[in-house]
Amino acid sequence: MGKSESQMDIMEKSTKPRKHHWTVVEIGLSVIVLLMSCALAGLIVLYTSALR
Repeated sequence: MGKSESQMDIMEKSTKPRKHHWTVVEIGLSVIVLLMSCALAGLIVLYTSALR
């Protein structure tokens, strides 16, 4: 009788592959990073056009 039922349940639950659901924080940070990347690209374009 090595393990109790509750330990077996924990082992079964931890070995099942879970789908990763995005949290609100992850979505927010991803949007911020995307917007910052677009802003940086826009600033680079403005800077290079101002040099000409």
